[in-house]
Amino acid sequence: MLKASSNLGLRCATLAAVGLALAVSTAAAGPRPRAQRAVNLFSGVLGRINGNRWDCGLDNFGHICVDPNGSTTVGGGFWPKGTPDQYVFGSGMQVAGIVDPKAILRIDTLPGNVIDTTYIKWAGDTTAAFFEDPSGTHENGDKLSLIWNSTNSSDASNWPVNAFVPNDPSLYDPLLIGRKAASQQDTWQWYWDGNHNLTAGRKHPLGIVITQRSMVWHFA
Repeated sequence: MLKASSNLGLRCATLAAVGLALAVSTAAAGPRPRAQRAVNLFSGVLGRINGNRWDCGLDNFGHICVDPNGSTTVGGGFWPKGTPDQYVFGSGMQVAGIVDPKAILRIDTLPGNVIDTTYIKWAGDTTAAFFEDPSGTHENGDKLSLIWNSTNSSDASNWPVNAFVPNDPSLYDPLLIGRKAASQQDTWQWYWDGNHNLTAGRKHPLGIVITQRSMVWHFA
């Protein structure tokens, strides 16, 4: 995997109200259309959750258990792995909310430490962010990082500082806090809905940044 910055500083637009849903397309539903995106071979869009007997493809637009090569007809969730048994064709987050009146999106790593004040004029607006849309026509996700895999020696030796297990005892055992991985295989990535070219009919983005960590154990 190519190296990515380990000091990305992101503050997403805060929300007055948020609704979350997980959209899953199963094998019974079969393949569905997806807006095809050009795959940049240098963008780190490929990844896999590959542990125990489960194989789940990832991309860094926010799709979970998809074919990481971008196929719209090949499943992305296989069990047992190594077999043709496809159970998931795609899943991911769908978020709706109200843009906070005090919301400002700041991206410290862009030239000039850009502060995007356009979020201020959207204060109070209700909108949504689809990182997975079974129709393939209303997807808003875009990458902010590569997909980092703790079982990849190159990734592990260059592990981003933001990808270490966070200091949150409500989610993680204290013994895991500060480690690179919380399981036998962690993957970590950032993505968001803030690309103005991926509004899919919305007047503007919602301003959601997703920090995604997957964890896999090889024992029952």
